[in-house]
Amino acid sequence: IEDQLERNLTPKKLKRSLDVVGPLLLVVTYVEDGLRVVMRWGEQLSYMHMHMELHRGSAVFVLVASCVTQFAASTGVVTGLFVRPSCIALILFTLLQPLLYGQHTETEFMCRTLTQVGGLLLLLRHQAADGPGSRRSSW
Repeated sequence: IEDQLERNLTPKKLKRSLDVVGPLLLVVTYVEDGLRVVMRWGEQLSYMHMHMELHRGSAVFVLVASCVTQFAASTGVVTGLFVRPSCIALILFTLLQPLLYGQHTETEFMCRTLTQVGGLLLLLRHQAADGPGSRRSSW
C-alpha cells in the first residue's frame, strides 16, 4: 500500500487535487445556503418580512441578491475564474448576512462567520501568490 501511495500521491498530483477540492470545500456552505433559500422561499420571505420588518419588495430583493451572489461567486471560486472578485463578493456577503438576519449578537454564529471569512482571505492570499495571470489558486 505504501508503494502505491508514493506512486499515486506525488506532490504534483496532490497539488492538482487540492486546487479543486480546497476551494470547493470552502464554498459548499454558500451553495447550501443558496439552495436553502430557494427550497424554503416562503419561510425565508416570511422571516425577512415579519421578523426583520423588511417591506415585502425589499425582502424579495435581498433574498434574490443573496442567492445570485452565493451561486455566482461560488462558481467563480470553483472554476478558478474571477477568484479575486468572487472572494471579495463572498466576504462582503458573509459580513453582511448576520446583520440581515439579526444574528450579529450570537457569538457562535459570528465565530463561524469569521472562520469563513478567514478561509476566503487565505484563498485570496494563495491566488495573489500565483500572480495576476494565474487561473488557479495554489493550495
